[in-house]
Parts: sequence; C-alpha cells; structure tokens
Amino acid sequence: RILFDNAHDMIQSVAPDGRFIFANSAWMKTLGYTPDDLKTITMFDIIHPDCKDHCAAAFQRVMSGEAVDNVEATFISKDGRKIEVEGSVNVRFIGGRVVATQGIFRDITQRKKAAEQLAGLLRDVTRAKTEWEMTFNNSMEIIILLDKDLNIIKHNKRFADFVGLPPQELPG
Repeated sequence: RILFDNAHDMIQSVAPDGRFIFANSAWMKTLGYTPDDLKTITMFDIIHPDCKDHCAAAFQRVMSGEAVDNVEATFISKDGRKIEVEGSVNVRFIGGRVVATQGIFRDITQRKKAAEQLAGLLRDVTRAKTEWEMTFNNSMEIIILLDKDLNIIKHNKRFADFVGLPPQELPG
C-alpha cells in the first residue's frame, strides 16, 4: 500500500463499465481530481476526444484479457489541461471473471513538448541549410571553403567553371 501511495506514476483501477475503483495520490495530484470526483466520473470522462476511439479499442483488448503496453493517450485534468500519458494496462480476473483493469501511466507532456520543439528546430535548420546551399551554389561570385591546411572542402559552381575543372576533382 505504501508503494502504491508513494509512486510517482499514476496508478488506477477501473471497473469493466469504466467506473474508477481507485487511483493513487500521484493520479489525483496530476489530474486534480478528488476521491469524491472518482465516484461520479468514468475513465471515458478523462480521455481527450481525439483519443477516445483509440482508448476504447485498447480498453476492449484489455477486457478480453490482453495486456496493453506502451499505450499513449491524452487525459484531461479537472481544470481542463491536456496531460499526455503513456502506460500499461492489464486485467484482473477473479474466479475467471473480469473484475477490473489495472493501469499505470506516466506524464509525458514535457517530453512531447520537447519533441515538438526539437522537430520545429530541425525543420528550421533544414530550411536554413537549403537556403544557404541555394545561395552558395547560385552565387555569381567565386566561393571556396578551405580547411586549416588550405585544402578545398567546398566550392560553388562558379569556381569550378572559373578553373575549368570538373567539380568532383576540386575537393582536397
């Protein structure tokens, strides 16, 4: 019980009809719901509309006895914030009958935001690289880049035309 209550991940148990049986304090803290709220909401109330179909399908798989690992979803906190999560869910049987699902989820909101920012930066760098290459290659001026030993490491078309050599023979 102490491990459950002190876990940093969100742990929940849900009845076959979607009602919450219990949730740990990390779940309550992250999503902002209270134990009284759990009496009136279902699992489907906290799932973002964009994820409902995906989560309903995963729930059905779990209810049929399959464990679902690395599932991603978006939960909605009590104050309306989107909480990106990933987790694993399995089913609990008693006497051969499904009595609950048990899930453990981790808040990955910051990781998702960082990945989106990184993807944006990569797009910006790729665009800047393309623009630089176009400018470099189409310049009417002779441009050469040299290493510290004065070997040619890059040149534009204008330089190759000027020296009258094939471009592939110039580096080095």
